[in-house]
Amino acid sequence: IGFCLNRLFCGTIMALALKECHRVAVSAVKLASKLTRKCSPSTAAKATKTDASPVTVADYGSQALICRTLLASSVRHSIIAEEDTDDLQNQPQLLNTVYQLVQEQVSDNITVNDVLQYIQSGSQRTADGAFWTIDPIDGTKGFLRGEQYAIALALVAEGIPQVAALACPNFERNNTTGWVLSAIKGQGCWASPIDVDQDGEIITLGSHVPETPQIRFVESVESGHSAHDISADIKSSLGIVAAPVRMDSQAKYAAVAMGLADLYLRIPTNLAKPRPECIWDHAAGALIVTEANGVVMDTSGKELDWTTGWQMTNNTGVVACNAGIRSPVTAALKEVLDKKRASL
Repeated sequence: IGFCLNRLFCGTIMALALKECHRVAVSAVKLASKLTRKCSPSTAAKATKTDASPVTVADYGSQALICRTLLASSVRHSIIAEEDTDDLQNQPQLLNTVYQLVQEQVSDNITVNDVLQYIQSGSQRTADGAFWTIDPIDGTKGFLRGEQYAIALALVAEGIPQVAALACPNFERNNTTGWVLSAIKGQGCWASPIDVDQDGEIITLGSHVPETPQIRFVESVESGHSAHDISADIKSSLGIVAAPVRMDSQAKYAAVAMGLADLYLRIPTNLAKPRPECIWDHAAGALIVTEANGVVMDTSGKELDWTTGWQMTNNTGVVACNAGIRSPVTAALKEVLDKKRASL
């Protein structure tokens, strides 16, 4: 009896801790979304990182606000985030704009150095034990086009995502633009309009399973992020009728979790030497889909491994789908990818 009570007590403490992490995470992404929505995509100051990808003042400002929120909370852990200050420190005008954006969103006076420290607190690339992972603006190109982007935050503990919050400021559902999706491992997934301060509705994919020709699938806008030609072959193998919907960011996970899409494909563009996915691009969205009773796996059907730091080196590509179509999707992936690899 004592053993059972101890387990019950530990389970209760864990549930309470995760609930507080969830509250902090939702608060953090909502605050960051206020900053990003104040930045006009057409005029947002931007730079190019060493990997040739764009970064804007909104990326830096969002990360600063989220890190500041986490560091000031009772649920402090290591942080693995996308941005660092290496490029920003050498661009004083850009840095000053980031500082002003962050200062507008906080009640106390902060300094430029404070902002740099907030951003840099997410520069770890590995972590022992629990850690937060942040993509301050997932889909920066989508943000710059005024299209889909997401602010993604997840807590990874015991090797798996435990808490997730995903703000999608331009996502439309039920005639409402701007949604926050969130999840706690084993407790479910919720969605609410981004400006509503109340608990969201529980979302679940339910028991509906689409016939394969009616599968609705989403993929990246950028052909450099996902192989559109291979996706087209998988579409043909499954007999899917509709063309794919292309959108940036983890908004694709939101579409699957909300039942607005049935399948999300992210196929490596170089099968001979696939580039590892980044943990901040998937941790939040993956938990949200699985807690909505969906399935997330890599292109070989394996579960995603969250224990390898910022790069997910034990997986190749990512697939998220309605659980009812996992079998035909996995078979189509194997058929198409085996054929492609044999021709290399």
